[in-house]
This record gives sequence, C-alpha cells and structure tokens, in this order.
Amino acid sequence: MPEGRLKAQRAFRVLIGASALSEVEGLYCQEKQKIASRRNAGMSMTFEQVVETIRHFSPRQRKILADLIHSWDIEAVRHEISRDAKDSLAMFRRGELKPQSAQDAIKELREYMNKEE
Repeated sequence: MPEGRLKAQRAFRVLIGASALSEVEGLYCQEKQKIASRRNAGMSMTFEQVVETIRHFSPRQRKILADLIHSWDIEAVRHEISRDAKDSLAMFRRGELKPQSAQDAIKELREYMNKEE
C-alpha cells in the first residue's frame, strides 16, 4: 500500500475512528471500480460528475471527505514549505544568498511587502 495512503488512514483513524474509515474506504473502493469501468469503456468522470456524485453522499460522508481534502491541503503546504526551506538552505550553502541579521531580513521583508501594496 502506498505510503501516502497509509498516512491518510492513520490520520483518519485518529480523527473519525475505524468504523467511519471503513465506511469511507468502502465508498472509495466502489467509486474506484466505477471509475475503472468508465475508463475501460473510454469514459472518465468530469468535475461536474464528481461534484454530483459527492452531492448524493450523506452529510457524514461529505464531512469526512471535507476533512480528508483539508488534510491533503495542509500536507501540500507543509511539503511546499519544506521544499522551499531545503532550496533556500542549498542556495545559502552555495553562496547564492548572503548572510544577514534578523533585523535586516525583517526590514527587507517589510520593504518588499510595502511595494506589493
């Protein structure tokens, strides 16, 4: 099983409990089979079809899905921050960034933000 799916399962067991996770996994498997059969028939779901499918979920299922999407968004932001930090550190080590004090960095950031407004 892919590592990302294992992390999602662990997170949801904590958030919603194993029974709700089993329910969502069952729905996921059903939808995955439907999508696979559509692909085999040369069809795929449009965004509108996905939305319409979700609209027929129970309120509980929609809440679980919303929580799952929210956790994906948080994970994506964490990966972006991590990637940016690694890139910046590598640039610093290559000498592409100059060392500066916290005060200078804050001043430069404020100046940059004021230009944006």
